[in-house]
Amino acid sequence: MGVCSVIGCKSRSKERRMPHRAEEGITFHAFPSKNVELRARWCLAIRGEGWVPNKHAKVCSKHFEERFFDRSGNTNRLRENAMPTIGLDPARVLSASTHAQPKLEYMEPPTMDPLSGFQAHHASAFVNVNGEWLDRRKFSSLE
Repeated sequence: MGVCSVIGCKSRSKERRMPHRAEEGITFHAFPSKNVELRARWCLAIRGEGWVPNKHAKVCSKHFEERFFDRSGNTNRLRENAMPTIGLDPARVLSASTHAQPKLEYMEPPTMDPLSGFQAHHASAFVNVNGEWLDRRKFSSLE
């Protein structure tokens, strides 16, 4: 059963044991997984600084403006830039919307060539996100 992660929201998806508790027309949407910056902004807007959703956390469609939906197909999908704003604490939403993008700094990791003893250039690059070095290939959505 899906439950909305927004504090105070009582939206639930259908469950066989309690179908009367589900609301018709409400859809549930997972937190962004590829766009790390947008995911952080959702977390900040929904529950504030320091909250990390689990892999099953969802937000119901009641918290998104109509402009954030793509209803061209058979399913209601959120657009890439969708940000929950309806029914949330305005101070948290404002904080999340002005949340600064992390400063990115690139570095090629030096490696030693065991035969020559000289530094060899490595094929992958690392990126420093807020003081933590991460493999750039895994975080290409930050750019």
